[in-house]
Amino acid sequence: MKSLPEWLPAAYPVFLGRFPKPTPVQLQAIPLIMEGKDVLICAPTASGKTEAFAAPAAEMVRFARSSDLRVLILSPTRALANDLYRRLQSRFEDSSVSLGRYTGEHKDRVGGKLPAVAIATPEALDSLLARRSAALRSVRLLVMDEIHILDGSTRGDHLRVLLHRLRQATGHHIQRLAVSATVDHPEALARRYLHAASIVTVPGNRPLLVRSFPGSGPEDVVRHCDTLAEHGLRKILIFCNRRADVETLTRKLREQGRFREAIFPHHGSLSQTIRERTEERFLSAPAAVAIATMTLEIGIDIGSVDYVLLVGLPLSVASLLQRIGRGNRRTGQTRAGYTVDRPRDEIIASKLFRSAKAGQLHGAPYAFRPSVIVQQALVLAGAHHWVDAARLEAAVPPELWQESAPAEAQDILETLVERGHLEASGGRRYVLSESIEARYERGVLHSNLADDPGVEVIDRLTGEVIGKVDLPENREQHLAGESRRIVAITKEAILTDRSRGDVIPQFSSKGIPLTSFALARAVIRSIPVSAVSTELREFDIPHFRVGSSLFVLHGLGTLGGWLLSKWLEKREDLMPESQTAYGLRVATPNFRLPAPALDELEDLITREARRLEELCAPGPWHGDLPTSVKIASLTRLSGAAALADFLAKARLVPVELGDEDRQAWADLVASSAPLRPPQESP
Repeated sequence: MKSLPEWLPAAYPVFLGRFPKPTPVQLQAIPLIMEGKDVLICAPTASGKTEAFAAPAAEMVRFARSSDLRVLILSPTRALANDLYRRLQSRFEDSSVSLGRYTGEHKDRVGGKLPAVAIATPEALDSLLARRSAALRSVRLLVMDEIHILDGSTRGDHLRVLLHRLRQATGHHIQRLAVSATVDHPEALARRYLHAASIVTVPGNRPLLVRSFPGSGPEDVVRHCDTLAEHGLRKILIFCNRRADVETLTRKLREQGRFREAIFPHHGSLSQTIRERTEERFLSAPAAVAIATMTLEIGIDIGSVDYVLLVGLPLSVASLLQRIGRGNRRTGQTRAGYTVDRPRDEIIASKLFRSAKAGQLHGAPYAFRPSVIVQQALVLAGAHHWVDAARLEAAVPPELWQESAPAEAQDILETLVERGHLEASGGRRYVLSESIEARYERGVLHSNLADDPGVEVIDRLTGEVIGKVDLPENREQHLAGESRRIVAITKEAILTDRSRGDVIPQFSSKGIPLTSFALARAVIRSIPVSAVSTELREFDIPHFRVGSSLFVLHGLGTLGGWLLSKWLEKREDLMPESQTAYGLRVATPNFRLPAPALDELEDLITREARRLEELCAPGPWHGDLPTSVKIASLTRLSGAAALADFLAKARLVPVELGDEDRQAWADLVASSAPLRPPQESP
């Protein structure tokens, strides 16, 4: 058996020689990669995943003795692409291998052409395939970094189509690697993006030290941070679920507490310049607090983090693992805490952390979003000056047509003509309409993300872009941790000055990830054993009474719970008083659990399609699909078939709870928050 230095005679000293020994993920993955196999690498943060694919990439380029583009590394975001480039640049230089970026911000070239190793986003790959496909013909290795960020979203489905088109454009087999820290079902993910893949899984082994902190209000968080500082913790990363909370906490911590000016905000409404400044300042500061939404879940290098504090729990185990995984990367243990406002928080937190330790992610089942086919049809028409059914059908893998049923290429094209996006050009060919062609020429058709409707907020004195917000209703705005007075509003920008105002931060909702059926059921099945005569079984639904209200702990998740509540609204005597992902409350003495058939749920989905679209995030082009395809897609995304099957088998089980437990579980059902659509990317 070859050793890693034998596999990597040129790259090993540069990429791995400075470490005492290779990590387990490197020992397992590198030989498979060098043998030419497709590989899915699943390992925790700080396990050496990046070197596990970067060292073989450099070795392959050196061996090929070619300056053409040989390796394409796909990164989920431009920020991650920039971060990966910073981390690898010097090592590729030392290996005499050219490395560069090809994104919306950077188009690095070497001698007028793409470098031997290029870091790009999926949207940039779409652009290359449409406009410079010849530049991709020499690609031999494709790496999909942080694949979990894309999988299960329109961007991941977009990538599945692009992999097929890349194979067609090159005319040869391309070795594929996928890399992730958190994967729910690795075999299924590997089938979506790889061919006959070998799977390398290295579990996390860092002990997790976790505690709760009472209260999540601004004053409470100031107190929590001071407590952590008193225990010698100097670099604290705080995660919030809402951008408004990031802004509020930034201001409060700057006014009070020990860290004062060393408080740095990070969220999606801030400009890239501001976010990068936060990353740089937090990395270099001896003591600081960074406050972020999911934008810092992903692996941007912000240096050592002593402690991760969750102000509000994430709604998925994967997100929890990403957040707490940012802390103590260079030590043997992870230290994290979470805030608690009410007993229900402890119920959810307990299950989240137990699942995280056990490696049980409880994710949502996968369903392909056919709206990406619409986007691809328009890009193909722009790239080739026309599109027909045969061209569109060939550009999408056969399995994706099956997963999109009843979608058919000709029906989609005819619907796009009706929508004014395409025009018939004779011979059943179609060309872009004038407005869509203008968008193609501007390069904005290569994405499956919804357009950001916000307006740029600019500092009037410096000209710096602070971020984006909706057009405000008053003359004060709060952004980047400070109040700003609006001086002027134009169509392009909002000019502002700093002010001493005390306004409440306001942002339009981009939503939060939804609670999956699997996680909600796992939470419900953690009900105390003493409350039931036997352990809860798979299809058992516990229920109990408080006064005149019946609390039904169905655990159907956000989408299943919403569909059930809509179904019950048809019956006035069963209309829920409140409902959440975990259950519902009704005021009726004789509640019976309904068992709607799948076709009945499809009728409900048809009636409620607009609201369900907001929840399921089917993609910005979903409205341009044929109606039958839209409803079929929403049916799959909502998990309606699984819901109908579960309700047909479910049975209500009474439980007896003590006063304290009864209040906590009732709170889990009664405190229904407004539903928000899921946010696909930072």
